[in-house]
Amino acid sequence: MKKYLLLCCLFISTASSVLAQSKKARLDEIMKTYHRYNMFDGAVLVAENGKEIYKGAFGMANREWNIPNTTDTKFMIGSVSKPVTAMLMLIQVQKGLISLDKTIADYLPEFSGKPAAKITIRQLISHTSGMPNYDIMKDFFPRISRQNFTREEYVKIYMDSALAFEPGTRFFYSSWGFFTLGYIMERVTGKTYSQLMKEDIFDKTGMSSSG
Repeated sequence: MKKYLLLCCLFISTASSVLAQSKKARLDEIMKTYHRYNMFDGAVLVAENGKEIYKGAFGMANREWNIPNTTDTKFMIGSVSKPVTAMLMLIQVQKGLISLDKTIADYLPEFSGKPAAKITIRQLISHTSGMPNYDIMKDFFPRISRQNFTREEYVKIYMDSALAFEPGTRFFYSSWGFFTLGYIMERVTGKTYSQLMKEDIFDKTGMSSSG
C-alpha cells in the first residue's frame, strides 16, 4: 500500500511539474508574440495560488540609452496610483482623521463658494463628484503639464471650473478629483503625500521599490 501511495504521490508531483512547465511555456510564447507585434514592452509576472509560475521582461526601458527592461525595472504607474490613493484615504478615514461625508470645503477652506465646495470625500473617491478632468483645457499639455507648481498654485488652475453634473448623480473620471484627495490628506495630516504612502502602505506591505 505504501509503495502504491508513494508512486501516486510521485505521479501527482510530476504531473503538476509538467503542467507548470506547460503553463510557463505557453505564457512565454504569448508574451513573445505580443512583443514581436509591438503590442507589449515591459515586465510581467504571473502567479497562481501564491506561487510564481512565470516572469519575463521585454523591450527597452530607455531607448535613448539602449537600456533593456528587466524584471526589476521600475515603471511609472500613472493612474494606477488612483486606487492606491483611494486606499490611502480610507486608511486616514479609519484613523478617524477624515470623514467620508465631509466636503472639500470642510478641509480646504479656499474652495468655499466654489463649484466643488460641497463635493464629499466619498464622491471624490468614487469618481462621482462631477469635478471635470484636466482634458477640458485644450492647451493643458503644452501650457501647464510641464510646469512646476506648488499644491496651492495647482488647485487654483481648476478650483473655479464648473462641475460636469450634480455631485453623486453620475460617474466621471477625474484626475483633478484625485489630486484634491491627496492635497486634503496633506493638509489634514501635516505630512506629504509621499510620506503617507510610504508610512501607511509601502512600508507595511514590504513594497521597498515603490514610491
